[in-house]
Amino acid sequence: MAQYASATLQEVFDLLKNIPYQADPPDREHLQRPFYTLNEMGEGGDCDDKAIAAGAWAFLRRIPFRFVAVSKSPEKELHHVFVEMYINGKWEPFDPTYAFNVLGRPVAYAKRVILPR
Repeated sequence: MAQYASATLQEVFDLLKNIPYQADPPDREHLQRPFYTLNEMGEGGDCDDKAIAAGAWAFLRRIPFRFVAVSKSPEKELHHVFVEMYINGKWEPFDPTYAFNVLGRPVAYAKRVILPR
C-alpha cells in the first residue's frame, strides 16, 4: 500500500475499480489483505477486499474513514460494504466495487449500517 501513498483520491479509486470483481466462495467470507488485492495475487477482489484496501490508503493519508454495510431492501441482510472518507467537512462515499460507481456519487440503499472499527 505504501507505493500508493502519494496517489490522489481519484487515482486510488480508478486503481481499485479496475481490479476484477471476484466473489467469495459460496457460504464463505474471505477477507484479503490490501497487498494481495492491489497486486492481483488472486483472481481480483470483492467489495470488502476493495473497502479494506481503500481504508488502508485513507489510513496512510490520515484521512478519517469508516466502513458502511448496506442492502437494497430494508428487510434483506446487509450484502455490500464500502468506505466513506471524511473530506472537506463531510462523509463522502468511496465505492470502487462496480463499474457504474463514480467517486463521490452516493448510491441509494434502503438499509445502511456504519460498522464499528
